[in-house]
Amino acid sequence: MKLSLITDEVSQDLDTAGAELRPAGQPMSVMTPSVPTAIQAFDLQGSDASPLPGVGRRAFQVGAFVLKFVGKEAHEPTVAWLAELFSRLPSKDFRVPRPIQSRCGNWIWDGWIAMEWLPGSSRQGEWATKVAASRALHAAIGDAVLPVSFEPNNGVWARADRAAWGEERIAIHPELQPLVEPLLERRVAVTAMPQLIHGDLSRANFLLHAGRPPAIIDFAPYLRPSGLALAIMAVDEAAWYGADLQVFDQVPAIEHWDQMLLRAAVMRLVGLQELAKLHPGWNWLGEVAGLRPVVRAIAGRLDT
Repeated sequence: MKLSLITDEVSQDLDTAGAELRPAGQPMSVMTPSVPTAIQAFDLQGSDASPLPGVGRRAFQVGAFVLKFVGKEAHEPTVAWLAELFSRLPSKDFRVPRPIQSRCGNWIWDGWIAMEWLPGSSRQGEWATKVAASRALHAAIGDAVLPVSFEPNNGVWARADRAAWGEERIAIHPELQPLVEPLLERRVAVTAMPQLIHGDLSRANFLLHAGRPPAIIDFAPYLRPSGLALAIMAVDEAAWYGADLQVFDQVPAIEHWDQMLLRAAVMRLVGLQELAKLHPGWNWLGEVAGLRPVVRAIAGRLDT
């Protein structure tokens, strides 16, 4: 569930690959009737709710705020903990949406969350700026201690992440085996310490605005080495946004960098496979095509 704090398996939007998906068989307007009630619950003042793109009619701009449906099954203690964390983060080197409490003092109401709306646009370029913002974010949350009750719902991407780290075995689609297996053969253990990271820092989740630090949205929580966040950024840029493969060398020195790239590529490949199971008829192999040169480049780096 993407709370701008949590990833949403319910919406299944695949911003990283440029595909806009919604739950199979669910009409785009399914959430609309309860929007006015949610606006009242969070005491939001502004113009009429305007649907935001890319999230299956589940997120709306209401004046200076964003209202988003993350699902009634969302784990409230996890939502609350992340909201408290993000409400305390600095805003000098990056911006994150500040969560809004409901009238009754909760961070989530009937499956809805609210946050401030941040100006900016997702666009190509400014790679160094995005890298610096990612590093600043992860430095700011690096000491966060996750509570025992922490239960993020990263959907199919969580399974893909575990497969990339060798924590879960998933049968690989025959079309993917020539890509995934060479990477897994080169996977070795890493000693970098895990921390709370944003595991979906693709271009769509950076909003750039002149004169302001980059805004980072749709926080997808994982407990992994911070270098993985940058690796996912780099893999996505090279696979789907036209960046040169040299982007892999345009980052500061990161522990086990090539192994982070390996895991990021496997996560994306397996995630596409698992996401396709929920959306029959989607041309997911078209998205895989962008990852082919990325896989070859990473394998080559690991062989040198």
